[in-house]
Amino acid sequence: MEHKGTHYQVVQTANPTGFKWTVLIAGRAPKTGTAASLALAIRLAEIAIDRAIRVTQTSGGAQLSLREIAERPESEF
Repeated sequence: MEHKGTHYQVVQTANPTGFKWTVLIAGRAPKTGTAASLALAIRLAEIAIDRAIRVTQTSGGAQLSLREIAERPESEF
């Protein structure tokens, strides 16, 4: 699947039941998570992509550390 030019995957899990999503962002480690429904898994993957794009645009293309992101006021995002 794809959202805003970024690929992601959603697969159904058997134990525990639900869905696992994985976002594949070039140059970064994959982001993963789980959800109870397919629709929620898709939405969470899209949110992860949107956040990654927003951080990249805000930082002018440079990668920020988690500390830098946490210390920024919400108004800068």
